[in-house]
Amino acid sequence: MKEERAMHAPHRCARGVAGIIVIVLAIAVGVIIISTVLAVYVEMNPRSVHPSTTPTVVYTPYNATGPSLTSLFNIEPRQLTTQLRLTQVPSSLVRNIPGRELVAFQLPPGYPYNYSVVMVGGGWVAVYLVGSSGDKLFYETEHPFKTAVLSRVYSNKSGAEGLGLVVIKLYRASVPGPQGSTITIYPSEDSYEALWYVGGALVVNTTAAGWFYVDYGNEVVGAVPDGGSWNGARWADCTSDAPGVVNGVGTAAAYTVTHGGYALDDCPVTDVIANWPFVGVDAWGHILLPTSFPGSKSIALACGCYG
Repeated sequence: MKEERAMHAPHRCARGVAGIIVIVLAIAVGVIIISTVLAVYVEMNPRSVHPSTTPTVVYTPYNATGPSLTSLFNIEPRQLTTQLRLTQVPSSLVRNIPGRELVAFQLPPGYPYNYSVVMVGGGWVAVYLVGSSGDKLFYETEHPFKTAVLSRVYSNKSGAEGLGLVVIKLYRASVPGPQGSTITIYPSEDSYEALWYVGGALVVNTTAAGWFYVDYGNEVVGAVPDGGSWNGARWADCTSDAPGVVNGVGTAAAYTVTHGGYALDDCPVTDVIANWPFVGVDAWGHILLPTSFPGSKSIALACGCYG
């Protein structure tokens, strides 16, 4: 009997150790789950969990509808009024012209071409005359007529900081008018950068940007998206629809929005950042902007972009 008890003792000891291991693993998994849920809750409810890190959002002096282009750049409404017949140009006529079409006008009788087309891209504006006989460069400018930085939106949370930077650039271009005249038009290039800082370092930047042309008091007649997404070291760009999506062309307000999703290259728990900045204008030239920082930060049980 003593020998039999001696043989069974190691088995009981092994079962005891295995039981302890199972309990420890269960506690560890429970801690991870609780920590994850709590971290997500902190991100969603910073006031109730950590009052000291309550985000303070300052947006001065503009809300959703910002200043108008006329007041911002001291120009008259008539300068933003279309005096020409707007039209659509067959894509075959602009296929070989650099840039993207912002807006086009029907040329008056007497010209050897049918249309004047405003092409934009990379910080420049060019006007081409196009028709069945070919195309010709009519006007080009590479520098904005005027530039303004409107405002900043920021959050002073201790672990992360969001910053929104708005830049409006007004361009001036010439297009042919009736009876050999030249008419000046004012397209604008508008951007909203949604930047995330963690520990004082910039980790992601999602930018909504676009070119806009307004027929004052009537409609936004042209818009071209030009947004982007950027990620810093150890952060991955998981999803992005840059240069962005445009809505509202041909109506009283149009805007472009860019969505970006990012994750820290870490396991088994990772930080996740989502941004959705937008920028636009209305028919009266008012700048359309977010009223608060367009982004969120959370924690997920995953490895970077992948589960």
